[in-house]
Amino acid sequence: NAPPTLEHISNKHRELYGRRIEKSTSVINEIVFFGRLEMRKGPLLLIEALEQLSKKHRSMMKHIKVSFLGRDTPVDEWNPSYKEKIRQDFLSSKNLKNVNLSFLDNFDRDQAISYISDPHRLIVIPSLTENLPGTMWEASRR
Repeated sequence: NAPPTLEHISNKHRELYGRRIEKSTSVINEIVFFGRLEMRKGPLLLIEALEQLSKKHRSMMKHIKVSFLGRDTPVDEWNPSYKEKIRQDFLSSKNLKNVNLSFLDNFDRDQAISYISDPHRLIVIPSLTENLPGTMWEASRR
């Protein structure tokens, strides 16, 4: 099975919401990690990318909220919360410690899909193990 094309996703969006995804000139005001909070889903990769982005565009990062939308999982037997690891990584970063950070770990599937549908949110799925993240497939199948 080939991955869905942008045309397929746009048509599916129209089928579900009554309109196609259009090219947008909307301003992005939030970056949303979408997936379970665990190593293989890539939250640390996103943090690393945000660290690099904030070095080059410090003033831009002051106006962007960063959210992690997904269920929390344990890091290991000594650290029961990946959410807390991420929070500590932000607080210990000189470039990210003042970023508006939020965790949305109590959304059901429909709430999550509704949340990521906002055109002012940039959805990031930096999975380290999936070339077409299951999250995207699930979202397009709704």
